[in-house]
Amino acid sequence: MVVGLTGYTGAGKSAAAQIFRALGAYIIDADELAHRVVAPGQPTLDEICRVFGQEMLLPDGTLHRRALGSLVFADAKKRKQLEQITHPQILALTRQELQKAGGADVVLDAPVLFEVPELVKLCDKTVFVDAAQDVRLRRIMKRDGISAQEAQQRIDAQAFMEAWKAQCDLVVDNSGEWDQLEETIQNWTEVQRGRHY
Repeated sequence: MVVGLTGYTGAGKSAAAQIFRALGAYIIDADELAHRVVAPGQPTLDEICRVFGQEMLLPDGTLHRRALGSLVFADAKKRKQLEQITHPQILALTRQELQKAGGADVVLDAPVLFEVPELVKLCDKTVFVDAAQDVRLRRIMKRDGISAQEAQQRIDAQAFMEAWKAQCDLVVDNSGEWDQLEETIQNWTEVQRGRHY
């Protein structure tokens, strides 16, 4: 079984992934794959520089993430260009990782899951991690060391994800304690395994 895991920033998606791992799932971290495809020497990084300019490189030859982020988040067309460069590579690495799972249950931890339809097609089920907005605000401020205003901007920027939530097989409310999240995921996983085996 392949489970696609997504959710709001500050909702506790990483905590959910840890629980799935403890239950024996093979975790594929899409963020980690996204970093791998833009590593120095990768054709994807060369293509980014060709399309967006050499100023996307830091002096040490690594991607200037802040410069690229400022560019693409201010221009939807440029963001689409970046996605056309990176998403096929992330998808290819995801397929490689699925081969390594060797029959184990897989959790694809992907914040941008529904932005890449091909990733969704790889999943048997999808799980969305949610939490009350005030809880998310506190967690983001603590995690990133930022102001309430900055944290709220990040929350507001994800309003579109409400539509993703409606498409998921399970929505987990992680406003409470760890053991509540653990119990919810464990019970759901047992039900799914019963259906698959």
